[in-house]
Amino acid sequence: DTYDGHMPRALILCEEEFQNRRRRFDEGSAPSPLPYGINALERHGYRLHGQARTQRHVLSKLRDVVEHRRGYPVEQALRAIPSAASADLVIALLEHQGVLAGLWKARGLPPYASRPLVIWSCWLADDVRRAGAQQRAQLRSRFAHADLITHMSRHETEILVDLGLDQSQLATQTTRWRNSPRMRHRWRARRSRNRPSSSSGMPIKKAMAKKPRERGILAR
Repeated sequence: DTYDGHMPRALILCEEEFQNRRRRFDEGSAPSPLPYGINALERHGYRLHGQARTQRHVLSKLRDVVEHRRGYPVEQALRAIPSAASADLVIALLEHQGVLAGLWKARGLPPYASRPLVIWSCWLADDVRRAGAQQRAQLRSRFAHADLITHMSRHETEILVDLGLDQSQLATQTTRWRNSPRMRHRWRARRSRNRPSSSSGMPIKKAMAKKPRERGILAR
């Protein structure tokens, strides 16, 4: 689906580079062309863009030190800032890849502050179960500003709500994304902010709020 010829552009923050993953898929050593089957979104009219990691030894060593101290990845989100500025939404695979973008949103820092952030989580509920009070507060601050957090099952919803996340942020992987009130609000607001005048080109795709319909569409 497109709106006035515009295909929504999604920036994907993930560990594995797209080019390497597609090569492994072609060789038969990966189960899907992109990590966690995110390529399924391409069938729904999304253009997917990843971010390569640095190949320079000095920079990679610095990255490893910084990410070890911070406890979450920073390189992809930082290197993807130009791409995020032109993206219609950001999808983090998995939760740790969305931490920096979420913290920037909390502080109102562009470009992530104005982009809907979807976090595809796998271990978040387990982390919450094991966390002490200080760790829970840290997890809450890291993920409270995501627009949508998907999780494995409805049994985890109560755990994440107890953490302090709003239920409007949450969707199980068997739920249509369009059912999330927060995502509907964020997409409406984004379309409104980015709708150009009649002389400035195409508006952002009206149907952008349409989400994948398949059950477990991003199953690994």
